[in-house]
Amino acid sequence: MDGFAKRASLTWLCGGAAFVGLAAAAPRAVAQPSAEEPKVSAPSVEEVVVTAQRRAERLQDVPISISAISPEALAQHGTQDISGLSGAIPSLTVSNTGGTSTATLIAIRGVSGQPVPIGSGQATAFYLDGVYLPRTDAGFWMLNDIERIEVLRGPQGILYGRNATAGAVNIITRSPGDVTRGNLDVSYANFDAVRAAGSVSGPLGGGFSAGLSGAFEQHDGYALNTVDSRRFPGRKQGGLRGKLRFKSQDDALDVVLTGDISHIIGGATATKAVLSATGAYIGFGDPDVVSLDAAGRIKLNIKSSGVSTIADYHVSTALDLTSISSYRELKSYYAIDVDASAAPLIFQATNFASQSIYQEFRAVFRSGSFRATSGVSYYRDEATYAAFSGAPSAPVVFNNPFDATTLNAYGVFTQLEYDVTPNLTLVGGARYNNERRGWLVDYTRGRTGLKTRGKIKDETVTPSIGINFKPSASLLLYAKAGKGYQAPGFNFAPGAAAAPNEFEAEDLKAYEIGEKADFANRTITLNTAAFYYDYSNIQIRNNVNGVTVVQNAAAAVVKGVEGSLTVRPVRGLLLDGHLTYLSATYTDFCQPFLASLPQGRDPTCGAGRADRSGNRLNQAPRWSGGASLSYQTVVTGDATLSLSASYSWESNSFYSTVNEPALSTGRFEKVDARVAVKLDSGPELYVFGRNLTGDRHGAFIARVSGTIAAGGLSDPRTYGVGMNYAF
Repeated sequence: MDGFAKRASLTWLCGGAAFVGLAAAAPRAVAQPSAEEPKVSAPSVEEVVVTAQRRAERLQDVPISISAISPEALAQHGTQDISGLSGAIPSLTVSNTGGTSTATLIAIRGVSGQPVPIGSGQATAFYLDGVYLPRTDAGFWMLNDIERIEVLRGPQGILYGRNATAGAVNIITRSPGDVTRGNLDVSYANFDAVRAAGSVSGPLGGGFSAGLSGAFEQHDGYALNTVDSRRFPGRKQGGLRGKLRFKSQDDALDVVLTGDISHIIGGATATKAVLSATGAYIGFGDPDVVSLDAAGRIKLNIKSSGVSTIADYHVSTALDLTSISSYRELKSYYAIDVDASAAPLIFQATNFASQSIYQEFRAVFRSGSFRATSGVSYYRDEATYAAFSGAPSAPVVFNNPFDATTLNAYGVFTQLEYDVTPNLTLVGGARYNNERRGWLVDYTRGRTGLKTRGKIKDETVTPSIGINFKPSASLLLYAKAGKGYQAPGFNFAPGAAAAPNEFEAEDLKAYEIGEKADFANRTITLNTAAFYYDYSNIQIRNNVNGVTVVQNAAAAVVKGVEGSLTVRPVRGLLLDGHLTYLSATYTDFCQPFLASLPQGRDPTCGAGRADRSGNRLNQAPRWSGGASLSYQTVVTGDATLSLSASYSWESNSFYSTVNEPALSTGRFEKVDARVAVKLDSGPELYVFGRNLTGDRHGAFIARVSGTIAAGGLSDPRTYGVGMNYAF
């Protein structure tokens, strides 16, 4: 057993032992409604209950900009992995070329962070049942057997294990219980896409229950490669998740042990050149055709696995205790034809691996008008990265460079709430964060002799205050101010001729006001929010002459308004819509420019520097929105018809600080639809279509040099048939 595994085991054992000790010492609890199945009054329409504040609450009572999407809504939007959330959630955009950490980025309200595999954190934090996922690769498995997905917009860090300047995404999976249940969903679509997903769970006796879920999918490539006349890139992916649960007879103790594994293999998403040899914009060309000389070597292989224990102990009506212990591993190999042409010019491959442990203890205390949520957390991550770039015919030898880093992060947090009156609540909280990162950049395998080490230490306190006013059961008004924080890091591939450098922490001061309202016996829901961010020392990723560099931009202002409306006009019909206006621009940014990072149309602010003030932040469309409908009706005595359709769109957004049209999405829209017939005590048969308009846009585009910019396209139109059987 290596040192890291020993530390992971020790953390896990200590966490579990400490929690069991607390549970044993505490008085026996009276049976209470569990957080998983909260007992709320039965309204005229289905309630949505979330745990965004680490306790079960009605969505409309949570003073946070949050969206909760159900499995039914995921099916309606054709969402099978995290990338499909774009368009279904207000103010959220996803870039995705292959589902790798180097090219996948989640942006919320124009705050996007860095798509780098090592040396930096993520602006949007991902959680699986409350367990922190250090990289987005681990979140791109097929979404199967889930309870809901919660997306929190705005800086998070008080109640969550890692600071996040953009927001947080929490995937909540179904836990087994005392009822036997299961389902099987199979489908076939164009591009010879086959998908199968299923789950089964139920009681074992003695307070124990167990569940197993899995999914598998494969499809042919979306484009024809003219070099070898083969479809590119095909994909296979699958995953398994198992759960073992113990729940005491009095419902006081609830412990869930979870293990999961996922694997993605195939060709990496096709890259397409968008610049000519002179640097002029030539576009993507025919989206159904690629010309890749190294297609046989272009591969994608991502393995993710983890195990966790989550224990909840209801001590009394006043106190709940929670322990979260987890260990995760991630390994990925990613190889692309960077020049995206038939010419044997540039081939690049990367190899990445990480191991992480996370431990959190949390307590929720209630006494009359006072509530407190407090805890401590520890996170450790060890990661390595190796890269190769050269001729496509050369053997892959990972030596240019080899990186390694170890991060230890400690946190102490608390949030206090006090009801001044039955309608007025004051909220205050803070998190102390201490991070220590050691790093190594080693080019000696490339025979340059460069080998550099460094250590980064940083600590900060992120406060938050708010006031909530609830004049009636159907209206909530709130205002809050807080601080977002992204830790400092190091540039993982500075180039053999340049010494590695570090970049500083970024700071985001956030202000928000909002309302949540129900009308007409809760058949109409209207939620709106206005926000203003003072964003400084922003970490910006750029490609300078083929070398990835993260720099600190001086300042930006992000402001906007978002709203969502849900209407249930008649039984069985649900109408939903959302709209966001976003202004996200640099206010002070004097950036060095080279051929690979041109001056563009921006004025100079010194020799060799361009003034980016007024340019938009990356992945920050000025307008975005969507609308959907679903309708369900009984057509015969034993059959129910379900219809659903969704439409989403975004105005243009950029992938570069230069705001070049060549490196942007352009305005795009997307339409998904699904028609199903469910037989009583029988299967559901359905047909579906995704991206029915066939609209394709640059899903991610980055400059490689002054004459090459490569990127990937969004998925084409897909359609198929399927069957779902649940019991």
